[in-house]
This record gives sequence, C-alpha cells and structure tokens, in this order.
Amino acid sequence: MKNSILIGLLLGFVAPLLSFLLTYYTTLQQSLAPNKPIVFFVVAGAINLILMRIVYKKGLDNVGKGIMLMTFLGLLAVLYTQKFTI
Repeated sequence: MKNSILIGLLLGFVAPLLSFLLTYYTTLQQSLAPNKPIVFFVVAGAINLILMRIVYKKGLDNVGKGIMLMTFLGLLAVLYTQKFTI
C-alpha cells in the first residue's frame, strides 16, 4: 500500500459513509437503537480509530493522518447536523 494521505482519506471515508447509509436509508437504526440516533456514527468512529492504529503499526504515517482527518471531519459533521450542544 502506498503511504499517501489521499488513500487515508478514502479509507477513512468508508465507515462513515456506510453508517450514513444505514442510518438514513434503512430501518436498522430504529430497530436496534431507537433512542440513540447516532449509534452507527459512533461505531464508524471506533472502526476508523482501530484502522488508524493498524496502519500506524505498519509504518504508514500519512495513511493514518488521512484516516484521522476524515474521522475528525466526520465528527464535526455529526455535531453540526445533530444540533448537539456542548
């Protein structure tokens, strides 16, 4: 695998995209956790963090940085769209 931030961004985009599709286009979220609307986004963040740990152990620092950036941007998007108050 090439050590590129772009590859990291693409890898980091897969889990949030899948969680978005599962949340908004299926009834899986309502059946599993009806009172927790962001449960799939939290799982996607955890998957990205585990993936980031794996690529850092392999020495692919730029890929890890791309995954970290996408995880952070996904967190900001969830906070903005869900109207959470901090």
